[in-house]
Amino acid sequence: MTNASQSKTPPSLEESDLKKAAKANISNLIVKFEELKKRNQLATYNEAQTRNEFIEPMFEFLGWDMRNLRHSREVITEESVSAGRVDLSFQLQGMPVFFWRQNQSR
Repeated sequence: MTNASQSKTPPSLEESDLKKAAKANISNLIVKFEELKKRNQLATYNEAQTRNEFIEPMFEFLGWDMRNLRHSREVITEESVSAGRVDLSFQLQGMPVFFWRQNQSR
Protein backbone atom coordinates (compact mmCIF):
# COMPACT_ATOMS: atom_id res chain seq x y z
CA MET A 1 0.00 0.00 0.00
CA THR A 2 1.37 3.41 -0.96
CA ASN A 3 0.36 6.65 0.63
CA ALA A 4 -0.45 9.80 -1.35
CA SER A 5 2.94 11.42 -0.75
CA GLN A 6 4.75 8.40 -2.23
CA SER A 7 2.57 8.29 -5.33
CA LYS A 8 3.14 11.92 -6.27
CA THR A 9 5.79 12.54 -8.87
CA PRO A 10 8.35 15.20 -8.05
CA PRO A 11 8.04 18.51 -9.91
CA SER A 12 9.85 18.55 -13.22
CA LEU A 13 13.11 20.41 -13.55
CA GLU A 14 11.37 22.82 -15.90
CA GLU A 15 8.69 23.57 -13.29
CA SER A 16 11.37 24.12 -10.65
CA ASP A 17 13.24 26.48 -12.98
CA LEU A 18 10.02 28.39 -13.70
CA LYS A 19 9.39 28.85 -9.98
CA LYS A 20 12.94 30.09 -9.43
CA ALA A 21 12.61 32.52 -12.33
CA ALA A 22 9.26 33.78 -11.02
CA LYS A 23 10.73 34.32 -7.56
CA ALA A 24 13.73 36.19 -8.99
CA ASN A 25 11.56 38.37 -11.24
CA ILE A 26 9.17 39.25 -8.40
CA SER A 27 12.17 40.04 -6.18
CA ASN A 28 13.36 42.45 -8.88
CA LEU A 29 9.96 44.15 -8.89
CA ILE A 30 10.19 44.57 -5.13
CA VAL A 31 13.67 46.08 -5.43
CA LYS A 32 12.39 48.50 -8.09
CA PHE A 33 9.44 49.47 -5.88
CA GLU A 34 11.66 50.00 -2.84
CA GLU A 35 14.06 52.16 -4.87
CA LEU A 36 11.19 54.35 -6.09
CA LYS A 37 9.88 54.57 -2.53
CA LYS A 38 13.32 55.56 -1.22
CA ARG A 39 13.54 58.35 -3.81
CA ASN A 40 9.97 59.51 -3.04
CA GLN A 41 8.92 58.83 -6.64
CA LEU A 42 5.94 56.57 -5.97
CA ALA A 43 3.60 59.55 -5.70
CA THR A 44 4.33 60.36 -9.35
CA TYR A 45 2.96 56.99 -10.51
CA ASN A 46 -0.63 56.98 -11.71
CA GLU A 47 -2.88 53.92 -11.80
CA ALA A 48 -1.95 52.96 -15.38
CA GLN A 49 1.81 53.19 -14.70
CA THR A 50 1.49 51.15 -11.51
CA ARG A 51 -0.52 48.48 -13.27
CA ASN A 52 1.83 48.42 -16.28
CA GLU A 53 5.11 48.32 -14.35
CA PHE A 54 4.19 46.29 -11.25
CA ILE A 55 0.78 44.59 -11.17
CA GLU A 56 0.63 42.97 -14.60
CA PRO A 57 4.27 41.84 -14.62
CA MET A 58 3.79 40.25 -11.18
CA PHE A 59 0.81 38.21 -12.37
CA GLU A 60 2.68 37.26 -15.56
CA PHE A 61 5.59 35.99 -13.44
CA LEU A 62 3.08 33.96 -11.45
CA GLY A 63 1.97 32.29 -14.67
CA TRP A 64 -1.20 34.17 -15.58
CA ASP A 65 -1.74 34.85 -19.30
CA MET A 66 -2.27 38.61 -18.95
CA ARG A 67 -2.68 39.16 -22.72
CA ASN A 68 -4.77 36.01 -23.33
CA LEU A 69 -2.27 34.81 -25.91
CA ARG A 70 -2.28 31.17 -24.73
CA HIS A 71 -5.67 30.91 -23.02
CA SER A 72 -8.82 32.64 -24.17
CA ARG A 73 -10.24 34.97 -21.51
CA GLU A 74 -7.98 33.83 -18.68
CA VAL A 75 -7.64 37.45 -17.54
CA ILE A 76 -10.48 39.85 -18.28
CA THR A 77 -9.99 43.58 -17.84
CA GLU A 78 -12.63 46.02 -16.58
CA GLU A 79 -15.30 43.46 -15.81
CA SER A 80 -18.66 44.02 -14.13
CA VAL A 81 -19.31 41.69 -11.20
CA SER A 82 -22.02 41.56 -8.54
CA ALA A 83 -19.99 43.83 -6.23
CA GLY A 84 -19.42 46.42 -8.97
CA ARG A 85 -16.54 46.78 -11.36
CA VAL A 86 -13.11 45.15 -11.08
CA ASP A 87 -9.91 45.99 -12.91
CA LEU A 88 -8.97 42.37 -13.55
CA SER A 89 -10.87 39.09 -13.37
CA PHE A 90 -8.70 35.96 -13.23
CA GLN A 91 -10.44 32.88 -14.57
CA LEU A 92 -9.71 29.20 -15.03
CA GLN A 93 -11.87 27.27 -17.48
CA GLY A 94 -14.32 30.17 -17.61
CA MET A 95 -14.84 30.32 -13.84
CA PRO A 96 -13.68 33.34 -11.83
CA VAL A 97 -10.90 32.49 -9.38
CA PHE A 98 -10.30 35.96 -7.98
CA PHE A 99 -10.65 39.65 -8.81
CA TRP A 100 -8.21 42.55 -8.66
CA ARG A 101 -9.42 46.05 -7.86
CA GLN A 102 -6.72 48.69 -7.87
CA ASN A 103 -7.00 51.79 -5.75
CA GLN A 104 -4.54 54.60 -6.24
CA SER A 105 -2.93 55.57 -2.96
CA ARG A 106 -1.07 58.80 -2.39
